[in-house]
Amino acid sequence: MSFKNHKAKVALVAAALIGLTTIVTGSGAANSAGGAQGTIDYAYFTKMGWTPKANSLPNLSCRDSSYQKAVTSGIKLGVYNNAPEMWQVNGKTTGIDMDMNVAVLHYIGVTKIQEVLLEWPQMVPALLSKRIDVIAGDIHENQDRFKVIAFTTPAWWYSTTLMVKKDNPKTIKTWADLQKSGIKVGTIAGSYPQEALSKLTPKPDLTTFASSSDEFQALASGKIDVAVHDSPVQAGFILANPSANLKILNPTTAATPEDFQDPYARFAVRPADCTLLGAYNRAIQELRDSSGNVDEAILMARDSHRQLTPPPPPPRNPLQPTDDMLTAWALERLFNDGTIEEGYDYGSLEDTMHRTNVTRFSGH
Repeated sequence: MSFKNHKAKVALVAAALIGLTTIVTGSGAANSAGGAQGTIDYAYFTKMGWTPKANSLPNLSCRDSSYQKAVTSGIKLGVYNNAPEMWQVNGKTTGIDMDMNVAVLHYIGVTKIQEVLLEWPQMVPALLSKRIDVIAGDIHENQDRFKVIAFTTPAWWYSTTLMVKKDNPKTIKTWADLQKSGIKVGTIAGSYPQEALSKLTPKPDLTTFASSSDEFQALASGKIDVAVHDSPVQAGFILANPSANLKILNPTTAATPEDFQDPYARFAVRPADCTLLGAYNRAIQELRDSSGNVDEAILMARDSHRQLTPPPPPPRNPLQPTDDMLTAWALERLFNDGTIEEGYDYGSLEDTMHRTNVTRFSGH
């Protein structure tokens, strides 16, 4: 496998099908508490220009009491440090992912919330061992995960980008450079990028880390040459640590390859917890579609869920999916001057679409 520049071409009907995500997302793993399971009619959707991922339909024949247990006894959320998605402030978790989980739990009537602080590689094992009930840090779908966990409907979207030193001593320009001899690549252990990087031929010189701060500090100290990570997390680190002298490669010229693209970030539960999954899905969909724009407010908020004071929303482009454009706007606020390469114009809608990969819906 080799890298290739890719501009995903998904028919506009995919945007219209966003409302169906509750019934076409999740895990293909067996639900021990459920009955007969249906199957996706792939041919039907393929004719419309969109093919659902294999094994992505969970068993929704629910006979379990997981949601009832969460309401009566409370819920344990797996959390970790990965700002701005999720991080700790005075022993409490805040961030975009935490805001969304808190909003979901308020909607479905769960009032007792316990936070379990983990490193990212511990998340799936902790869920399967029942140490936690929900992976509250957003997680992306892949075939190995489909076998053991159940994904919620889409929560929000962001891209994977490349971060290097400002002087870029190894002259890294594109994703293909990651496979060159002498380039040391870093990413998070157990992450979506690690899986894709490990399948490349020739294989990159890859080092994995338990946390984003360890990864980015290794980049700043010269132990690695490039960090492959979530764009909001990279931007947040640069803004908080300007003396680290790091930058994100221009996503227009260093286009994210298809194998590193995942349309949406989600949360996850155990496959057997079917009723809890259904409650989470209903809440997320309501928050995305609500007249109160709760999901939008979370993405745009400067403060935590305990001090939510969202600014006015940006102008809407009726040709784009609303949630993606608002994610784009939220990331634009995060990517202030100095976090990204020169020559990237935030005033251009085309650049905004490139940066957030919204082009997969527009056909641009």
